[in-house]
Amino acid sequence: DNNPIDAMVNAFPDPGLAEIYAARCVDAGENVSLDAAQSFRDSVKFQVDIKDPSKLSLRNLRIGPSAATCISLHMKDRGYTSVDLSDNMLGDYGVHGVRSIMK
Repeated sequence: DNNPIDAMVNAFPDPGLAEIYAARCVDAGENVSLDAAQSFRDSVKFQVDIKDPSKLSLRNLRIGPSAATCISLHMKDRGYTSVDLSDNMLGDYGVHGVRSIMK
């Protein structure tokens, strides 16, 4: 069974991150691909601060309102005190969604 969607989902350590990536593709008007998924995963991993798990950094990942909604749904109970979404394409709707994950 060589399902490309399964391969893409398995590229992420967290299934919520796979959904955020897929929503980002919708926001950016891009096709979902394994290479792009792995690049997105690596960009997120590069920004993680292992010393402070209460900080979430997703800078410059072309996140728009759909991905912001996914972020708010998947990350709301994780207790983030700081979220950096600078250099994205959120708009007002996306910002309101992300505010819901802040404690």
